[in-house]
Amino acid sequence: MSSILTIAPCTSITPAAALDVNTDPATAHHTCLIEPGPQDITLAGQYRVAMRSASAEATKNLRGMFPEQQDIFDRADSEPDSREELAFELFPHIEALDFTIEDATAFLDSEFLYREALPGFERLTSTSNTTGRYTKQEALDKTALVLEGLDVEEPFNNPEHSDMLRTIIESVYSTPQWRDISGNMAKAHGSAAYLDCVDQLNTAEDADEQAAKKAAAKLADLDQQLKRAQEAKDEAEKKAQVAEEAKVAAEQEAARAKKDTEAAKSAQTESHSRLGAVIC
Repeated sequence: MSSILTIAPCTSITPAAALDVNTDPATAHHTCLIEPGPQDITLAGQYRVAMRSASAEATKNLRGMFPEQQDIFDRADSEPDSREELAFELFPHIEALDFTIEDATAFLDSEFLYREALPGFERLTSTSNTTGRYTKQEALDKTALVLEGLDVEEPFNNPEHSDMLRTIIESVYSTPQWRDISGNMAKAHGSAAYLDCVDQLNTAEDADEQAAKKAAAKLADLDQQLKRAQEAKDEAEKKAQVAEEAKVAAEQEAARAKKDTEAAKSAQTESHSRLGAVIC
């Protein structure tokens, strides 16, 4: 997310048009991200200076551990192009303390750690993503760094550093200059106004989620009603079919009974006729 930002509650946010922020209520709310002010830009510059100083301080501390190798360090300063070759010359001396060949560069170049940390610094201080069209979720994602707490030491955290090099770098964080700048950075990016604005976004998102759940529940209820109506219709049709079948059966039975009655009458008539003939 963008970290060097003027922090403001949503009620006083820069108009969306200034940032081309997507405010379509169907997809997004305000992002709470607005353009950096002069104070923020100054703070970013101070942070950059502090990073460069921290890098130089770390190199100074590293060299202080091996004063007998001062000749190598002097050559590294006067002949920058020879640093790669000097790293292999220095490595046998620092290997015993578990420094790696990659760590050797930090001994030989006072700005190596600074340059290595620059990409992380740019991620923390970039203002480029304050413009653009964001969905609500994208806007919320951009606030994640603030919500989790700004880690101003993060640019120096390289998993490829040896434990010894990390220990030296961490010692720099106790210097007054670093404490001051890191404190100011943390305050700038964790203000109550900013977090209140983010909270409003979360509340709006929760409201949208609840509305979606309510709509889904209503749809499910209507679906159940339709299902019950269909079942009632099917039951009625089944009963009607049974009644129709009973009617047909009754009609067939009545027809058979009528036929049997007529046959009986015919037989009776014939019997009477035969009886009359005998008497005669």
